Amino acid sequence: MDTDFGAMSTQLAKNSVLNQSAIAMVAQANQANSALLAVLQ
Repeated sequence: MDTDFGAMSTQLAKNSVLNQSAIAMVAQANQANSALLAVLQ
């Protein structure tokens, strides 16, 4: 039971980091698109 809890906690932490990384990538892509649009205007 404790092993399962440890494994699940590790998986949750890993998924949280991956989620935050994905959000950061999307934010950076949006920022790049905004900069490109500003140059084109």
